[in-house]
Amino acid sequence: MTITFDGKKYPIRISYRAMKGANSELGRDYKHEDGNTDYEGMEALCYHALKEGARKAGQDFDLKREQMEDVLDESLNEFIASFSAFSQATEQKVAEK
Repeated sequence: MTITFDGKKYPIRISYRAMKGANSELGRDYKHEDGNTDYEGMEALCYHALKEGARKAGQDFDLKREQMEDVLDESLNEFIASFSAFSQATEQKVAEK
């Protein structure tokens, strides 16, 4: 999956490593609960997922953490789609066991 920001497509990979990086940055778990949006958590997760996407794709990562508000402002739907795909894949793997 990719996120488009400022006319450029960036690979995004929401994964264990990305979640761990976001939690480490925040000093707490990322909270995704019904009706409550964790904006700080979303920005942290977006940053670490983009960084992980670039690493897995073998690409340089040229975004800064401070840009995540702008990235999400422009590409929120793409981020939500990638998060949903990750969540659904995880739920499916758990259900298969």
